[in-house]
Amino acid sequence: MKFNLTIILLLISVLNYAQQITRIDELYIDSVANANYNLSGPGVVILIAKKGTPIFKKAYGLANIELNVKNKPDNLYNIGSMSKQFTSISILKLVQQGKLNLTDDIKKYLIDYNTHGRKITIENVLRHTSGIINYTEKDNFLSKSVTDITKDDLKKSFMDDSLNFEPNTNWNYCNSGYVLAALIVEKVSGKPLNEFLYEQIFKPCEMHNTFLKNDDSIYINSASCYEEIGNNKFIPANHMSSTFAYGAGGIISTVDDLLKYNNALLSEKIISKELLELAWTPFVLADGKSTNYGLGWAVGNYKGLNF
Repeated sequence: MKFNLTIILLLISVLNYAQQITRIDELYIDSVANANYNLSGPGVVILIAKKGTPIFKKAYGLANIELNVKNKPDNLYNIGSMSKQFTSISILKLVQQGKLNLTDDIKKYLIDYNTHGRKITIENVLRHTSGIINYTEKDNFLSKSVTDITKDDLKKSFMDDSLNFEPNTNWNYCNSGYVLAALIVEKVSGKPLNEFLYEQIFKPCEMHNTFLKNDDSIYINSASCYEEIGNNKFIPANHMSSTFAYGAGGIISTVDDLLKYNNALLSEKIISKELLELAWTPFVLADGKSTNYGLGWAVGNYKGLNF
């Protein structure tokens, strides 16, 4: 999902020669950040960790341009489509608990969903191989997304559109699949997505500054969102209701919390090693070709996949 957002970076270091980075390393990081992020524009937070322990953390640029508020390392950012991996992990938690299978037809849980007579599995919607149209690419998306929408109406906004291709035959990035996956999480768990995420992921990982965003709430130390209009000129990003982001891109977080999540995944605190390996494994289409992507676009960047 493409949002006009200030960017957050979580970098996992591959440096092995020292527990702490050198002054030369620091100057190099500064030079890269300053070359890409203007001091008077939207900023970035960079965190580098070695074996799960932070060895560098610094903020660059501004958190709010209009008020000239400097960026801080503990600011909250909209993480956009990085949210998808949390929806994927939620599904895998339910798999681990024996409450569903990735091979289940989505109609088993979303009875009224129009699959156009095809079997579309949970794995299909997570791996972008369902053929379902991407609702954020529909012509009326921008105009409609400024106002709130119910989850049911969000589902209905794309379910009757023709499939782009037969399930399992192609790969196409699809936010719609993550709306459906989130609805399945709620159906199976009996809890709203925000509660499930908190109880099953955020709380166990001690992610105290990570939330499924609600426009009716105020989040302290949140960085503002901007759109670049060229030549390092920025304007406030168009408002989009958080109800449209939902399981596809609705989470806000900090670099510290994302590192906690990273460490928890690798230590099997959230899901088993076997399920994590499955999440990293590229999907193979019906013709035998690999999509080259794991679940959720990918869960983390630990195998060189997109985070």
